Amino acid sequence: MESIGRGLDATEAGARRFALTLGRALELALLVDHATWAAANGGDLRPLAAAKRFARHGADMISADDALAESRALASDEPLV
Repeated sequence: MESIGRGLDATEAGARRFALTLGRALELALLVDHATWAAANGGDLRPLAAAKRFARHGADMISADDALAESRALASDEPLV
């Protein structure tokens, strides 16, 4: 709610970070589900390695501090200083 007071750009950036977080969380859940199935049905641990690798990069995109400034610079092809 605090981003509403900062304007439309901040609100949209927050919504994008929220959507990315939901997508990454779902992707991680599906990877873990598949890794569990693969380990139980044949003992293949490669899907577990893939899930661990994905998890190391994190699913939380909401807490990005300078995401608005970075997004604006990338979208407008301006240098980031």
